[in-house]
Amino acid sequence: MSTAREREAKTIKKDIGGNASLTPAINAQGLSSFSYARHGEVGYDRYAGAGLRQLAANLSSIEPSIAHAHMKLLDRRIAEDKSAASLFAVENPELTKNMEAWRQASEKDERILNMNPYVKKYIKQEILKTSALGFDAALKDAYVTSGMVNERDPEKILKWGQDFRKQYTEQAGIKGEGKDMDQLDIAEHYTAYTTTSLDNLLGKHNRDMESQNANLLEQQMFQNISDTLAGKMNPLTGGYNVHIPAERQSYVTDAAQVIMGKAEEMKKLGYSQDRVLGMLGKAVLMGNHSAAVAEGLAKSLTININGKPVSLLSQPGIAKGIEALKDKEIERAWQAESRSHTREEWARQRAIRNAMSAGTAYGSQNDDLTRETVVDKLHLCTDETYPEFVRNARAAAQGRYLKPENQIDLGRLKYGIITGTDGLAAVEEGIRTGRIPPSEASVYQNLALSQKAGENTNLSSSIQDIGKTFLSAITGASVEEAGAMYMAYSTGRKAPVGVIAEAMSQLPGITTEFESFINEQRAKKGKEDAALTQSEMLLYKQQFIAEKLPTSISTLKERYAVEKAATSENAADKKAFSNMMQDRVPTIYDEEQNKWGYTAYNPIKAKAYTSSFNALNTLFPDQIPEQDYRGMHSVQDMLAYAQSHTPGGLSWQNTFFIAVGATPDSLGVTTIQQAIDYIPKHFEQMGYKVKPRPVVLIPNDGGQQNQ
Repeated sequence: MSTAREREAKTIKKDIGGNASLTPAINAQGLSSFSYARHGEVGYDRYAGAGLRQLAANLSSIEPSIAHAHMKLLDRRIAEDKSAASLFAVENPELTKNMEAWRQASEKDERILNMNPYVKKYIKQEILKTSALGFDAALKDAYVTSGMVNERDPEKILKWGQDFRKQYTEQAGIKGEGKDMDQLDIAEHYTAYTTTSLDNLLGKHNRDMESQNANLLEQQMFQNISDTLAGKMNPLTGGYNVHIPAERQSYVTDAAQVIMGKAEEMKKLGYSQDRVLGMLGKAVLMGNHSAAVAEGLAKSLTININGKPVSLLSQPGIAKGIEALKDKEIERAWQAESRSHTREEWARQRAIRNAMSAGTAYGSQNDDLTRETVVDKLHLCTDETYPEFVRNARAAAQGRYLKPENQIDLGRLKYGIITGTDGLAAVEEGIRTGRIPPSEASVYQNLALSQKAGENTNLSSSIQDIGKTFLSAITGASVEEAGAMYMAYSTGRKAPVGVIAEAMSQLPGITTEFESFINEQRAKKGKEDAALTQSEMLLYKQQFIAEKLPTSISTLKERYAVEKAATSENAADKKAFSNMMQDRVPTIYDEEQNKWGYTAYNPIKAKAYTSSFNALNTLFPDQIPEQDYRGMHSVQDMLAYAQSHTPGGLSWQNTFFIAVGATPDSLGVTTIQQAIDYIPKHFEQMGYKVKPRPVVLIPNDGGQQNQ
């Protein structure tokens, strides 16, 4: 028997000889017997390869490894050729999609004309395998769509499959010897695979037919069981009434015999234990059985599990199915009760609708809505529907109370209240004359009051806008900045000074004048109780600002400019004084202990702290809380406290008073520059060393030192 390698060589040799247009050269001197085709080169030796093998075999008697090496080289060459064939097929799918495409490409493609014949052989094998795989998929698809699924004759199925293969083979361009095809390759790489596909299809068809026959027979048996048991449960035909416990037990006994008889028949026909068990479960859990009947049947039926008879109820699926039947019966009971409640609710709703209709008819003609008359005497409604009857009767009476022309008047009244032409007096008049029904009187009263409240809100907002405009015109600040100033001064968060203080003092009078101006405009409308709208308030505010404020603004604006200029001139001196207070107010330095602070051994050095504290108490008599006092450990602490508690900030005079303990006038200091020169000298004369940017830590807690 020849080896696979020998078959490869023979096939390639035959393939080369069959193509007259290709004359490859043979290199008989090397291990590889093939070289690329060259024009005009001759030297083909048909026995070169065989001789090489013979040489290796003969030399192996001298050196056994030579034959082994020769075989390894041949295996490597075959593997390389197969890899090249696979790579070419992947890179050129259009050329290798079928044999016809490959045959046409082989006649004109230079790459294929100059290709190793071994590689070409393997490419053809790849094409054959691919065609076989395509045949398998096409066969399965055609089988499903051709109508052969339900064909019961296996010979017809086989004949159909063979015809389909023949047709597919012709379309794929696969032909026999003499057409660049090796019959052995076709048989090995195409026919064998397609034959397996046909065998698999026929086997599947036979299994499907067997399963269909078994299912049909099982369905027929189950239908026979269902018909027999339905007759036994029909009392009209002499059957049992399963709702009676005694007859239910008799039915269970007879039904179990019928079901077990069919189960034995299925076993004789070769059905598996699982299918027999499934049929028993279906018979027990069929729709006509209640949960009690199904449970009784499951207890009566027995099956063999591992050679031992056990109750069908012991199987998990059966027990679960019976529980599901019980749940459905409970659900149906709840649904029935729910439908009963629903019908009761529908009846109640009908009674309410009838009472509402009766109330509307009664209220349009009568005013007596007492329960004694409506329920007890006239029986127009029940105690339960009496509230709905009264509600609709009152609505009907209201319709009788209101006339069509009154509806138009009410619309006009509502519009007048909203637009500011009518007020609360018009509402009271409408109630008195009957134009407004009592049930809606509060609606119109609340509308009039809400409009009046809106007027007050608009008035308050306008007063604030006037104040902001007043300050903005005087100071030249933007409206937003003036608004912030106004809120700070009016709420007391900041104390106004100079011209600003005078301007703030004039605002109450301006507010009073604006309110009088608004009252004059309201009087001109002729209805003083009617609320002014937002647009009217805006118009009157602008008119007041244009007519009343210019004179006051002009005087204060000039004075503020002068004051601002004077303030700007002293800005440098104030900044220098502030820097001096931060940098030159000294700390106390204890040379003996080399520590900052005050000790009990230097009581004189506490004089600065004591003087400053007395001055602070003078400026803030009985106003310093104890916790703030205990937090003051330095002159700077007292200055910071006074600064934060003085609206508008400390003046330089008060700052000097707290730092030195005496007023500047008493020491002959009249300017900021004199204060700047005096304060450092004052502390140096007291024996304190002045340090840059000190933190004066003078304890007031009985001598404890502070670092």
